[in-house]
Amino acid sequence: MAKAKSAIPAGFRSLTQYLILDRVAGFQKFIEGAFGATEKFLLRDADGVIRHAEARLGESIIEFAQAGGQYLAMPAGLHYYVKNSDQVYAQALKSGGTSLYEPANRDYGDREAGVRDP
Repeated sequence: MAKAKSAIPAGFRSLTQYLILDRVAGFQKFIEGAFGATEKFLLRDADGVIRHAEARLGESIIEFAQAGGQYLAMPAGLHYYVKNSDQVYAQALKSGGTSLYEPANRDYGDREAGVRDP
């Protein structure tokens, strides 16, 4: 077996979010519709349950899987930088997200909004 050239797989960053979710298939559909995520890798078990998935969002990759057994769902907040937060906010709501807060200019220089996935 050839030794890997890097400890970090191609296309990944040194820190990658890994989410364990109760409704992983719904999450996958949401990030595709809301943020234009594209499937990079998908592994299902014999029952069709997503056991490991990777999706590309912009220049980043997010990993996620269905909660079950010893792997309990864990809430997380993700900060996703985009060029037009107003447009992406509207797109996320249209894709089934719930508004946490509307787009606004923040004191620290960001224009941001908050959305909870379905």
